[in-house]
Amino acid sequence: MVCLQGAARARAQVEADIRPFRGLLLGLFFVTTGASLDVGLLLREWEIVAALLVGLIAVKVLIIGSLAPFFGLNRRALVSPPTPPTCAVGKCLVMRKSANRIAKWLRAGVSVQCVGLPRD
Repeated sequence: MVCLQGAARARAQVEADIRPFRGLLLGLFFVTTGASLDVGLLLREWEIVAALLVGLIAVKVLIIGSLAPFFGLNRRALVSPPTPPTCAVGKCLVMRKSANRIAKWLRAGVSVQCVGLPRD
């Protein structure tokens, strides 16, 4: 199915009509694309496929790493794990108790960092 979106009014109507089926159409696209892959070729040429995959990932890392400083990110922000969730002062006690309960259940060392917000 091909859809040419032209004028602004028609485009909005087409997008509104397709919106409920968007996930279904995307799924159909990916299933048909995956079904058209030649698995035998991938297995025969696995060295080339692996090299291309590693090369693609390396290029993406280089591009993102070189553009990140322009968006205010430093190297530490790119490679460090995410910080624990923060919460407002009023909800901090509840969040900490809930997190500690879940940590006990999971037997994991989970900590919650609480940050105080200024009052209005």
